[in-house]
Amino acid sequence: MSKETNNPMSPEEMAKASQDAIKAAMEQAQALYGNIPGFQSFDLAKMQEKLIADAAANIPGMEGKVQQPEMEDTSAMSPEEVMKMYAQGLDFAGHAMAQCDPDMMSDDMKDMLAGMDDMFDFEWEIERKDDGKLTPPQQRLLAFGAPLLVLSSDYVDSIETSHEMYNLKEMLKDSWDVTDRTSALETIGWLLHEGHHAKVDKVLAEVVAKGLDNLSEEELQDEETKTAEVCATIEKMLEDGYCSAEDLPATALAWDLVRAVNMARWTHLFGYISEEEMWQTMQAVAESAGEHFASWNAYGLSFVLGRGAWQGDSDQCEGAYEIVSTLLEKAESPWMQFEFNPSNG
Repeated sequence: MSKETNNPMSPEEMAKASQDAIKAAMEQAQALYGNIPGFQSFDLAKMQEKLIADAAANIPGMEGKVQQPEMEDTSAMSPEEVMKMYAQGLDFAGHAMAQCDPDMMSDDMKDMLAGMDDMFDFEWEIERKDDGKLTPPQQRLLAFGAPLLVLSSDYVDSIETSHEMYNLKEMLKDSWDVTDRTSALETIGWLLHEGHHAKVDKVLAEVVAKGLDNLSEEELQDEETKTAEVCATIEKMLEDGYCSAEDLPATALAWDLVRAVNMARWTHLFGYISEEEMWQTMQAVAESAGEHFASWNAYGLSFVLGRGAWQGDSDQCEGAYEIVSTLLEKAESPWMQFEFNPSNG
């Protein structure tokens, strides 16, 4: 995702804005982890330290004012490249945060991070490696994980990643508790057969059956369910014209299927599962998607519903819809290049 500053800033302002935004995003991420059973708190201290140091060390006039960790050399980067690097770091943190339930995030934190959006113009981009290593059928299978690939600015046409392998490995370990073959297969199985959609779908069915206007305040305040989050997401999708009431997804399954594709890819990259097992997982995702959805659009709307309902945040729902729209509209998108279900074509 590309981000550009709207107004020129002084070196001091750039450094402070970068550091404040990075710190806020990292604090938000830290607050989110640990709220899902089986997930561990994600230690983001090293990532925060590196991003802040890199940003300050490479802004003209701020060189040397913050000691930079001995990691990759970014001394030759321009201010624009520094801001891009910082933005990508926030994207990656946001990608990790997308896995979690933000029940512990305060309203103040939400407001602070929402205010950060005013600093940037956002445009979702589709990153391609274009190395020709994957066959068309393989690229189509990977396309079922495309929303998260776009979200994290990763390649949509390659098993290889544009991210630092260390960061990915830490993310798997700290936010997914995946460190070996056993935990990898268990997590993939959970995403395929239960995931977060099971809870969301149960609430969704009840909400649709009763009608949004017929829910009591007690039901909306029930902390044991996600009724409030599901209702807010449905209202957002309908009021903003993401879909009609008739086209409203009946399941949030795609939210988990998208992540299952990415989990298979990640765990293969670290040797936890074989390449064959990775493709088998993606094939299982494609088959499940084909059973429940008729098009990339329907699949995408289910992802939007799932992400919005689980996050309980209208901004997250809007961001997910923007990603889906990008995948449905841009020529370089795998969703524009491959049929959703060739057997039904």
